[in-house]
Amino acid sequence: MEHDRNGVVRLSWRGGDRFDLAVRRHVVRVDQTSDFRGSDTGPTPVELFVGSLAASVAQCAERYLHRCQLPAGVSVTARYDLDVRPEHASRIELVVEVPDIPHGLRESLANTLDHSTVTAFLRVPPEVGVRVHEAEPGSVPGCVPERARGTALRYVRGDERLRREFDNLLARFLREQPDHGRWDVTPLVEALDRLGRQIPRLLVRLSRHPPEEALRVSVEFDLPAIPAPVPGPSAHPR
Repeated sequence: MEHDRNGVVRLSWRGGDRFDLAVRRHVVRVDQTSDFRGSDTGPTPVELFVGSLAASVAQCAERYLHRCQLPAGVSVTARYDLDVRPEHASRIELVVEVPDIPHGLRESLANTLDHSTVTAFLRVPPEVGVRVHEAEPGSVPGCVPERARGTALRYVRGDERLRREFDNLLARFLREQPDHGRWDVTPLVEALDRLGRQIPRLLVRLSRHPPEEALRVSVEFDLPAIPAPVPGPSAHPR
């Protein structure tokens, strides 16, 4: 079975330094460590780079063992030195552990691993080109449309049509978020139901705040003025 030798990797912003790296049907979260003001929700780009090198070597070693009809079960540990100026991995050491390999095949295996796919990329670096395009909001995966950053919904207790409209608009707002389903809005709906028993008409404003990863909710309503007391007949002493 032939496979396309060309590939596409897409990244979608998820707030802060967080990105979702999508390749084929797989998604990997990329972030920065807390030391570099990240949220540490996934590996860093450098860690992914070192990990891809280690994975390439591990797969190459496993296939070598299979061809030689040797026991499977390769493990690889990668250690690297990271220079700051300029920031790059200045040294990477890979330790490959294989079960029950004959002493005479160790050098042959090492030579084979030195030509793994990612290792070959480092030996002959690919040409890298960067192009910058201006995109309309919402046209890039992960870019939150303006309407998805904030909305205002009417909540009217006792009106089934308006209640269904509220539920539909709330669901639509949540679907438009790049990480749909992250917020549990059940307490919000329950609180509105209780408040609606006293104040039937409410305006609910929702706004997304990526830095805090929070969904901010504010509720507005009108309080009717208390009628001024009607002055009674003046009482004059006789």
